[in-house]
Amino acid sequence: KALEQEFTGKIKCIYIDPPFNTGQAFDHYDDGLEHSLWLSLMRDRAEMLKKLLSSDGTIWVHLDDNEAQYFKVVLDEVFGENRFRNNISWHYYNRLPSGGSVFESKPDNLLVYTKSSAWIFKPQYEKRDKMAKKKKQVKVGGKSMNARDEEGNIIYLELETRKVDDVWRLPLLVRTAE
Repeated sequence: KALEQEFTGKIKCIYIDPPFNTGQAFDHYDDGLEHSLWLSLMRDRAEMLKKLLSSDGTIWVHLDDNEAQYFKVVLDEVFGENRFRNNISWHYYNRLPSGGSVFESKPDNLLVYTKSSAWIFKPQYEKRDKMAKKKKQVKVGGKSMNARDEEGNIIYLELETRKVDDVWRLPLLVRTAE
């Protein structure tokens, strides 16, 4: 609330990493609220944060699978379903399995919403582990066809980077002993 007077309509990007409501107790907060109470508290925060966003602003909400699907419904109500841009999933590929009789739950989620349709998306690229080849395409008479050199050989592009998509594979950063 203290931010509203100075920052209403001025913030282009908000990232929040709220408690995941996992049922655990931590030193500084209780992460085990009753489900509907957690959603109600989060709705209040989402409504306040929406006011802070500029017209071309985005909000990125980091959650695990305990509450992400439920909170997405709340964000759809607050921002509008048409303002939902993506659910980015990431997982830590080097996390040790915990065992058990079900599939390992590895992903975290970034729910991305915009305040309006005036937002700007700038694709991100990352270096590939290994060079990739792709057939070069050209339009001929409105149809896509393989590009060919003077001898009729298909032309290939060598791709060193790839456009980042909505599944991120990240290494788990492990604390070291002090």
